[in-house]
Amino acid sequence: MPELIGKKVIIRYFKLDDFKDFYEFSSDPRVGYTAGWKPHTDENTSRRILQAKVFSAQNFAIVEKATGKVVGSIELNPSHIRERIKAFEIGFALNPDYWGLGYASEATRLLTAYAFKEHNALVLEMCHIADNIQSEHVARACGFIYEGTLKAYKLMYDKRIVDVKLYRLTLEEYKRMK
Repeated sequence: MPELIGKKVIIRYFKLDDFKDFYEFSSDPRVGYTAGWKPHTDENTSRRILQAKVFSAQNFAIVEKATGKVVGSIELNPSHIRERIKAFEIGFALNPDYWGLGYASEATRLLTAYAFKEHNALVLEMCHIADNIQSEHVARACGFIYEGTLKAYKLMYDKRIVDVKLYRLTLEEYKRMK
């Protein structure tokens, strides 16, 4: 994937040199809670996970364009819900210091355009735990349409079973937005 460049952010593959920034947001409990994974409690965990992301074609760094700092991650994975059509799910995690600044929305828009153009996606999905208001704002700001709430859908790292809100954006809906 080529770098995707926006006004505020750049989307690119992770590098091992991203460790300090990656650990900073991955160890923050606010990020893990809203993203649905256990916050990293030690540097070795972050190193191991970052190394896997470096060698993944589906995980990307969200880089602040002005500083070069990695402020989050964004991924494009095959849908687990729509298995018979070309559908992908977008998910992201962002350093709380950058919440509310439009970084997640811009990164999502860049990856959305890339998925429709380069992966010939027919449908994109976003989902988040039901009480994650920040992710709900991003999904709606990017034109994703709320489909419903999946009750008792996801088992969290702390053994909670949570509801998940699901959004979609079809290729036709995306073209109408443009």
